[in-house]
Amino acid sequence: MNWGKPMSSEYTKAANPDMRLIKANILFNQRKKDESHLITMDFSDYYGSSYRMTSPALMASFIYVQGGDSLTFSSYGSSNVFSVVHGSGSISSFYDETPFDKFDALAIPFSKEFSVKAKEDCKIYWVTDEPLLNYMGVQPIRESFKPTKYSYRDYVLKEVEFYNSQPNAELHNRNGILLSNEMCPETKTITPTMWALYNEINPGRVQPPHKHNSIALDLCLYAPEKGGVYTLMSDKIDENGNLIHPKRFDWTSGGAFVTPPAWWHSHHNEAEDKAVVFPIQDAGLYTYLRTLQIKFAK
Repeated sequence: MNWGKPMSSEYTKAANPDMRLIKANILFNQRKKDESHLITMDFSDYYGSSYRMTSPALMASFIYVQGGDSLTFSSYGSSNVFSVVHGSGSISSFYDETPFDKFDALAIPFSKEFSVKAKEDCKIYWVTDEPLLNYMGVQPIRESFKPTKYSYRDYVLKEVEFYNSQPNAELHNRNGILLSNEMCPETKTITPTMWALYNEINPGRVQPPHKHNSIALDLCLYAPEKGGVYTLMSDKIDENGNLIHPKRFDWTSGGAFVTPPAWWHSHHNEAEDKAVVFPIQDAGLYTYLRTLQIKFAK
């Protein structure tokens, strides 16, 4: 057997190792014209990784499928969350073939292969925990949650309208719902490793800063074409809960951006129409470990 070489580090010098920080940035994706394809937001070079990753635990991709066409791709993650930006069709996995429409979300456990069939041109945001499993050198051995579809028209919209009709709903830090799975009753998350938030921001509203130890790979499902909707981020706030020297990220429909762990962030809508953001985070894992530590500035 080829044993490893023993190594050690002095504790005070190694307790906070020098590692690449997670940056706040835009997830750019340049679609190829008239062609079905998948674009992975791969930052493995930045992190010095031998495997693909958008963040240390998650990988985000955009799936484009032309109407009447299909696209097949592989996955090695234990959790997969798909959010439909536009279009309709179906997605096949180890479990079955499931139809989808605009703004639907699907959570599907490990499946070596997925196939998207498009009735009309589709754009789908896909996040998987494949990098986390690669880091640990493991493969899924069982179904850890049930495949679940969250229909925008028949479920999500009704749930959001119900919660927003409750007294003082306008005072909530975020104006939406966490999508959860019946196999995750403690964490109340969409999969054991990830959570997904459907969050609306109404015209003229500001959603105050909060922060958490999980990373957020934020998808903007919808923003008015004229602009005026944006997120401000900073690693610091003042004594009044205001962000110090924040970075600004403007929302565009179908665009995505990274909110780093432990960064304060607020959402602003100066437009005349509501906007919707769909952050997918590794917060299922942090919640289970009791280390999420979400905090609200106001």
